[in-house]
Amino acid sequence: MAHAGKLMTQSYSHDADPSGMTPNPDAPRRPKPKTPPKWLDAWSDPMANVDATSELMDVADLAGDGEWRLVMCSARERKIKVWANARLVSEQGLPDAPVAMRCFYAQTNEGGKRKPNVAVAAGNCVFIFRGGGVSAYGTNSTLRPYYKFTLPSLPVEPRETEVWRRLGNDSLTIDDAFNELAEARDAGAPLTERTLEFLALGEEELNNDNNKNGLHVNARNKRLAAFVRSQTVAGPPTRPTSATALGVIKHVADDADAVSRLIFCTEDGQVHVLSADAKEVSATYQLPSAVAFVAVTTGSRAEGKHVIACACRDNRVYNIVDGAVDAALVFDLEAPACGLATVGGNVVVIPCADDVVHAYALRDHAVDGKEILAGQKLYSLYLPASVASVTTLDVNRQRRLERVAFATRDGYVRAYHGSKLVVTLKTDENDPCVGMRFGRFGREENALVAVAASGGVSVRIMPRRADLTGSNENNRDAPTDETSRLAATPLAVPKKTKLYVEQTAREREFGREMHVAFQKDLCRLRLNTARARVAAMRDGGGGGARGGG
Repeated sequence: MAHAGKLMTQSYSHDADPSGMTPNPDAPRRPKPKTPPKWLDAWSDPMANVDATSELMDVADLAGDGEWRLVMCSARERKIKVWANARLVSEQGLPDAPVAMRCFYAQTNEGGKRKPNVAVAAGNCVFIFRGGGVSAYGTNSTLRPYYKFTLPSLPVEPRETEVWRRLGNDSLTIDDAFNELAEARDAGAPLTERTLEFLALGEEELNNDNNKNGLHVNARNKRLAAFVRSQTVAGPPTRPTSATALGVIKHVADDADAVSRLIFCTEDGQVHVLSADAKEVSATYQLPSAVAFVAVTTGSRAEGKHVIACACRDNRVYNIVDGAVDAALVFDLEAPACGLATVGGNVVVIPCADDVVHAYALRDHAVDGKEILAGQKLYSLYLPASVASVTTLDVNRQRRLERVAFATRDGYVRAYHGSKLVVTLKTDENDPCVGMRFGRFGREENALVAVAASGGVSVRIMPRRADLTGSNENNRDAPTDETSRLAATPLAVPKKTKLYVEQTAREREFGREMHVAFQKDLCRLRLNTARARVAAMRDGGGGGARGGG
C-alpha cells in the first residue's frame, strides 16, 4: 500500500499536493507528447546520377525472397539500375533511350517462387528482362534479357508502296515519283519516314538548283537516285511506331505478386494489352491522339471490370471501360497533363501544366451517402507551383489507405486525401523532386523513393503511426502561400433576403418586358452617342479623334 501511495503521489504531484487542494509549483511537469514524424530518412545518394521520372521507376521483388529492390532507368545513360537496400547491385545497358518502365508478373515460375518481369519501352520495342543472375554482392538482383516485343507496324498507303515498287524496277522516273509522293503528302495521306526523307531531300536540292539558275539539276537527280538505291534494297517501305507509356493491369487477383498484363501505348494513339505470357497482343484500342500517360484503376482485373485512363497530347483524357473506349467519358483539360494517377477504382487525378489538379469520377459510386456520377468533376486543387511528378500512396496498414502525392517545383511534396492536405515533405527548393514511387522497399511496407533534378536518389519511410487524416497539427509545417490561402477561403455569399427573393420572382415574371426595355435604352444610348460625335465633327472638334481612328 505504501508503494502504491508513492506512485499515486508522483502521478498527481504536477497538479496538486497529496490532499488534492492546492497546486504544487515546485513539482516537475511532464513533457507534452511529441507529434510523430511524418517521414523517416532511410538513406540518400546525391551522386547516383540517375535521370529518371516517375514513369521510369518501380519497386519489385526480383529474387522472390521477400526483399524488394528499387529498379530505375536512366534516360541519359540508357541503363537499368537496381538498388538493394542502399547498394547499387546491378546495371544493364539499353539499345535506345527509355521512355517508360514497369514491373509485372507474367506467369508463375517453377518451384513456387514468383519473380517479376521488368518491361522497358525504348524506340519501337518493349524489352522484357528477368532476374536470375548473381551479382558481385552475392545477391540475386541482376537482370538478364528475356524477350523483345516489337510493336506492330502501321499500315502503309498503297499508292506509296506502288511508287517505291516501280522505283525499284526502274519503271518510274525520279521526277514522276517525286511528284506523285508530293501529291499524296499534300492530300493528307500518312507517309513513311522513307518517303518524307525523300521529299525533304528533293525539295532541298530543288531550292538549291533554283538559287543557282538550274546548273545542278543533274547533281540533284544523282543524289536522289543514290537515295532510292539505298532504300529499295531494304524492301518495301514500313511505318514503325514507338512506345510512349506503359501500364499494368491485374489479370486474376489483386495481390502484389498476382499475374498481370502489360499495357503499352504508341505514338499513333493505339493502346495494346498483351496476353498473360507477354508474347502476343490480346486487345488493341485506337485513340484520337498519342498517349502521354496511362493509369489503371486499382483493384481492376483484365477479365472483369476495369478502367484504363489515358492522358493524350490533345489535352484530353480518354477512358477504356470494360474493354471498350467510352466516347461519353472524355475529360477536356485547359492545359496539357503532366501526370496521371488513380485512387481506388472510381477516381482519376490529373495534374496539369497550369498548376491545377483536377479529379474526376470514373464510375457511379456513393461518398458519405452522396451519389456521384461517372464523368462528374469532384474537385480542383490550385497548387503554388508546377507539378513535377505524381504518385499514389497506397498505404498498407490494418486498413488500406490511398492518398495522392504531388512533387512541385518549389521543393515540396504534398499528399492529399481528396481535396484535403494530409502530409507535406520539404525538399531542396533548388533541387526539386522530378520522380517519385511509393511502395515496398527492402522489408519496409511503406517507402517513398524520390529522384532529384540533379540525379540524386533518396528513400524515406512512412512511420506506422503517421497521421494521414489531415489534422491541423499534422500540417503545421505546410507552406502558407497566398494562392493556397485564397483557394481554401470560401466565397462570402450573402444570404437570400426577402428583397432578393421578390426581385428574382419579378424578373422571372417580367423577363421579356425587361429585356425589351433594356434593348430600347441601349439603342437610344448608341443613337445619342452617334449624334454627339457628328455634331463634334461638324464643329471642327473631332479632327484629332478622326485622325486617331
